[in-house]
Amino acid sequence: MNIWAKLLHQPVLVGLGAAAIALFGLAAVFSLPIRSSPIIPPQQIEVTTSFPGADAATMDRFVTLPLESALAALEGMKYVTGNSYVGASDIHAFLADGAAPNTVFAEALAVVNAARGNLPAGIQPPNLKLVGDQNANQELNITVLFPPSLTIAQVTAFTNAELIPRFETVPGIGPVFLYSGPPSLRVTMDPARLAALNVTPLQVMQTVGDDATVSAAGALRDQAAVLPVNGQTGLDTPQAFGALPVATRNGVPVPLASVAHAAIGFDAGSDVAFYDRKPCVYIAAGIAPEGNILDVARRVREMVQRLQSRMPPGIRLEVTYDQSTGVSQSLRDLAITLVLTILLVGVIVRLSLGTMRAALAPFVAIMLSLLGATVVMQITGQTFNLFTIIALVLAVGLVVDDAIVVVEDIFRRVAEGDPPLAAARASITRLAPVLAAISSTLVVAFLPLGFLSGLTASLFRPFALVLIAAFLFSLALALTVVPSIAMWASRTYVHRERSTPIDRLRGVYLRLLTPALRFPPLIAALVLLAALGCAALLRIAPSNLDPAPDGLDVNVFATGPDGASMDYLLGQTAAMEQVMHRVEPGQPEWIDDSEAAHSIFGGYTFDTPEQSARAVTELAKTLAKLPGIAAYVSQDSGLPGAENLPVSVDISGQASPFRLLGVAEKIKHAAEATGDFNYIQVSPGKPQYELRIVTDRRLAARLGISDLAIGSTIAAALSGGTLGQVSVAGSSLQLTTDLPANADRSAIYALPIATTNGKTIPLGTVIRLEGSEQPKVYGSWQGVPSINIQAQQAPGVALSTALADLHHEFDQLGARDLTFGYSGPSETYQQSNRENARLFELGLAGLFFLLAAQFQSLRDPFVVITTVPLASLGPLALFVAGGATLNIVTEIALLTVWGLIARQGILFVQVAHEGKALGLPIREAALRAARLRFRPILMITLALLGGAVPLLLASGPQSVIRYDLGAVLATGMSSGFLLSLFAVPGMYCLLHGGRHE
Repeated sequence: MNIWAKLLHQPVLVGLGAAAIALFGLAAVFSLPIRSSPIIPPQQIEVTTSFPGADAATMDRFVTLPLESALAALEGMKYVTGNSYVGASDIHAFLADGAAPNTVFAEALAVVNAARGNLPAGIQPPNLKLVGDQNANQELNITVLFPPSLTIAQVTAFTNAELIPRFETVPGIGPVFLYSGPPSLRVTMDPARLAALNVTPLQVMQTVGDDATVSAAGALRDQAAVLPVNGQTGLDTPQAFGALPVATRNGVPVPLASVAHAAIGFDAGSDVAFYDRKPCVYIAAGIAPEGNILDVARRVREMVQRLQSRMPPGIRLEVTYDQSTGVSQSLRDLAITLVLTILLVGVIVRLSLGTMRAALAPFVAIMLSLLGATVVMQITGQTFNLFTIIALVLAVGLVVDDAIVVVEDIFRRVAEGDPPLAAARASITRLAPVLAAISSTLVVAFLPLGFLSGLTASLFRPFALVLIAAFLFSLALALTVVPSIAMWASRTYVHRERSTPIDRLRGVYLRLLTPALRFPPLIAALVLLAALGCAALLRIAPSNLDPAPDGLDVNVFATGPDGASMDYLLGQTAAMEQVMHRVEPGQPEWIDDSEAAHSIFGGYTFDTPEQSARAVTELAKTLAKLPGIAAYVSQDSGLPGAENLPVSVDISGQASPFRLLGVAEKIKHAAEATGDFNYIQVSPGKPQYELRIVTDRRLAARLGISDLAIGSTIAAALSGGTLGQVSVAGSSLQLTTDLPANADRSAIYALPIATTNGKTIPLGTVIRLEGSEQPKVYGSWQGVPSINIQAQQAPGVALSTALADLHHEFDQLGARDLTFGYSGPSETYQQSNRENARLFELGLAGLFFLLAAQFQSLRDPFVVITTVPLASLGPLALFVAGGATLNIVTEIALLTVWGLIARQGILFVQVAHEGKALGLPIREAALRAARLRFRPILMITLALLGGAVPLLLASGPQSVIRYDLGAVLATGMSSGFLLSLFAVPGMYCLLHGGRHE
C-alpha cells in the first residue's frame, strides 16, 4: 500500500493539511503587493555626459567614442550605441544574456572613471544608471500648476525644497523626481554694457567663479568651547552677486550689476512643460518593489489634498497621471473573469459527472490549488500583476484535470460494484504514476524559462511559476483531498443504466474510430501532412513583439528639424494643442518640449481603451498634416519593454555622416512607397547650419591674443558651463554665465577681449564666424558611425513585415561596406524570437525525455507528441486568418497548449498498455483505451475551454492580452482534442502493431 492509499485512512490529517493551505493562502492573498506588471531586471546601462558649449563633432570624437570603446570592451556587454549632441553625449550599453547587472555596472563605473583622465578638462562627470523598464518609476505624475506671477524656476525650487521631501515619506513609494533639471543662478551678461565699460567676459566669469566657493573654514577653540567658523561669504541672494566688483575704472569699482543680471533661472534650451495649455512642473513618482500601487496611489492623493491647503496662493497640485487607475480596472476585470471561470468550470464538471456531490471534489481542488499558488508567490517574492493573475485564471481550467480523472475513475469503479474505500484505493494506486506524468508535462514545458533571459523570461517566469505551483498543488490534492471527498460523495451514489449525451457522443466516436484504425499508415500520413501544414502556416503568420495595444494612455510624439530652437518648438506646440483640443475637446493633455532632443512629447489619459483607440485614429490623421514637424500617435500597450517606436534599425559602417544619411533617406523613401508605414524618422537627420570660428592669427598674435583667450571668451558667453555652487534662498544652485537668449553674431563680435597692453578691443576684430551645414547629431554603434531609422507600421501591418521591408530596401542598395542591424524594440523582438525558439525546442525535448522515462519506451513518446502539431494547427490558422498575431504572449500560450494536449495522449497510452497486458490485440487495446478515456478527456477539454471563454470575452485595459491567451488555448485545445481522438490511437497501432499484433 503506497502512501497515498494510507492517507485514505487519515481523513483528519488530510483535512488539516487542506485547512493549512487555505489559511496560508488567504493570508498571502491579502498581503501580496500589487503592481501593473512584473519588475523588469536591468537591460542596459545608460551613460550621460555633459560638456557645455561643445559642438556635436567634438562630443563624438572626444567624449562619446572613447567612452563607448571602453564600455564595449567589457565582458557582459552585448553591444553599445551612442549619440552625440551639442553639449551632451548619450550612450546605451546593452547587457549580454545572462550577465549579472550589478557586476557589469560596477565594471562600467570603473572603466568610465578610468577614462575620465583622457576626456576634455571642462567636461562634467559622466552619470551612469541601470535601466530596465524605461517607464519604471513613472507610475504617478503630480502636476504643479502656478500663476503667471511666478516663474518656472521659482516653482521648481519650491517643489524641490518643499514638495518632493514630503512625497518621499509616503510608505511604499519609490524614487520621486522632477522631469526637468534643477534651476541655477544665471549671470546673463549684456554685450553692449560690457563694451561700454571695457569689461571682458573672462573678468565676469573669474569674479563670480572665485566667489562661487563652498569652503570649510574650521573652528576656534578656547578653554570652554569649540567655536565653528562659517566660511560662507554671505552671497546668498542674486542681488548680493550683483554688488560684486568685476573691474575698476578710474578708481571706481564696476559692480556686476552694471554689466550683467543675476537671477535664478534655466538656460534657454531647458524643457518646458504644459498641462491643459498651462505652464507647469511635473513630479514623477515610482513604486518601490515591495509597494502596492493601489495603496501608494491612494496615499499620494491624500498627501496632495493635505498639501494643497498649505500651498502659496495660486499654486495648485493635481495628480494628472495615475497608473493605478488602469491597474485597478484590469484587476477588477480579472477578478470578475476569475469568478466567472470558476463558476463556468464548476457547471461543466457538474454536468459531466452527473451529481453535485461529485463536482464538489474538483471545486475544492480548484480553490485550494489557487490558494497554494499564492503561498508560493508570497515565498518567492512575486506580486499580483497582469501576468500572475492571468496565470491564476488559466489555472482554474487546468488544475481541475487531475481531480476530474480521479473522481471519474472512483465513480466508475463504484458503479461497477466496488465499495467506495476500495474504489478510491484502487484508483489512487493505478492513477498516481499517470497523474504525476500528466502534471509534469506543463512543468517540463515551462522549465526552460529558468535558463533563458530577455523580455520573454522576465515577463513569463512569474506566469510559469504560478501555473507550475498550481499544478503541483493540484497533483497533491488529487491524491489526498479529492479521493477523500469522492469516497464521501460516492457512498450515496446509485448508478443508473441510462444513456447520457456523453455516452451517445462516445458511441458516435467509436463507430468512426473503428474503421479508421484499419489504416494506421494513412493516419500517420495525415499527421505528417498536419505537421508540414504547421510549418507552412508558421512561415506566413504575422509576427509582432507584443499584442495590439489597448491601454488607456495615448502618446503623441513629434520631432522638428535637428537643431530646432525652443521658440520653434513652442510655436509648433501651440499648433499641436489647437489640433488636440479640436479632436478631443475638454480632454486635458500634457506636453513637454525638449530643445536638446528637438522634440515634443505629450498625450492624454482616457477612461476606456475604446476612447483611446478612437483618439489615436483621429489624431494621427490630423497631426500628419501639420507642416514643420513629423508626428506619430500611439496607444499604450501596458507591456513593459515595448515603450518606444516598434521599428528601429541601424545602418553602420566606416562612412561619413552624409553618406549614411543618404543611404537612410533612400531606404526611408522606398519604405514609404510600400504603404506599410505611417511614420518614419531618420536620426541623425539632415545637416543644419553651424557657425565656425575663423581667427585672424597674424593680427591676434600681434595684439597678444591667444586662441585660449578667444575660446575662453566665447565659452564664458555662450557655453553655460558650471563655475561652481552657491547657496541662494536656501537652495544649493549651480552658477553659470551666458548671454541673453536672443544674442546674435553681432553680440559675439562686440564682446571685449583684452590685449597685451591691457586695453580691450571687440572680439570681432580678430575673428569672424563662418557658417556651413554640419550634422547636429552623430550616431555610433560599437564605436562605428551609424544612423538610426525608427518607424511605426501602418494599422494591420505586422512588425515582421515592416522589418522585412526595410531589410529588403537596404539589400537593394548594394552597400556592401555597410551593415544592417536592429536596436530598441526591434532588437528585443529578434531576441524574443530566438529565445522562444529555444524555449520550444527545449520544451519539446524535455517532454520527449519525460515520456520516455514514464513509459520506459522510445516509441510511446512519439505517440503522445503526435498531439503537438495537431494542437498547433488551430492557433496558427487563427494567426494567418488575422484573429491574432504571433507575439510573446501567444507563443507562451501555444507552449502551454503543448503541455496540456500531451495529457490526452498520456491518458490514452496508459490504458492502452493495460489492454495489451490483458492480452488484447493492439487494435482492441486501442479501442478499449479510447472508450475508457473518452469521458475524462472530453471533460478535461471542456473544462479548459470553459476557462478560456471569460478570457475571450474580456474587456477593459490589457484585454487583448487576455483575449490572445484565451484564443490560443481555445483553438489549440479544440483542434488538438478533435484530431488527436483519431491520430493518437492510429499512431499507437502503427508503432506497436508490428510487435504485438
